[in-house]
Amino acid sequence: MSETHMQSLTKDEAYKVINLLIPFLNIPENEREIDESQKQYFITTQEPELWRKHPSLPLEISSWGRVYRPAFIDAANCIREGKMLKLSDNKKGSIDINFKRDGNPTKRLNVRKLIEETF
Repeated sequence: MSETHMQSLTKDEAYKVINLLIPFLNIPENEREIDESQKQYFITTQEPELWRKHPSLPLEISSWGRVYRPAFIDAANCIREGKMLKLSDNKKGSIDINFKRDGNPTKRLNVRKLIEETF
C-alpha cells in the first residue's frame, strides 16, 4: 500500500487492518519457551505439551500447566502482544497466575482449575 492510500483509510478500515495484524503478535505454540525461573513448577513428563483455548477466558492453557495470553487490543485501544503469564505459588501451596484485562481488577486464578476447565 502506498502512503497516500494509508492516509485515506476510514477509521473502520484501519481497525479491520489492525485486527488482521494482531495474530502476528502471538508467539506460536512451538516457540513458547520455558522460562528458567518457572521450571520449579513443572513435573518432568514424557507427554508432549498440548495447548487449548480456555472455554470462557481469553487465555490458552498448556497440558503442562503453562498459561499464555494471546495478543489483543485493550479498552484504551493499545495493542498488547501475546505473552506467557508468570506462575507463582500461594500460601496454600497451589500454583496461580495474575490476570488483568481491560482495566478490570486483577484476578488470581488457580492453574489446576484452569487446566480442569480447559482439558
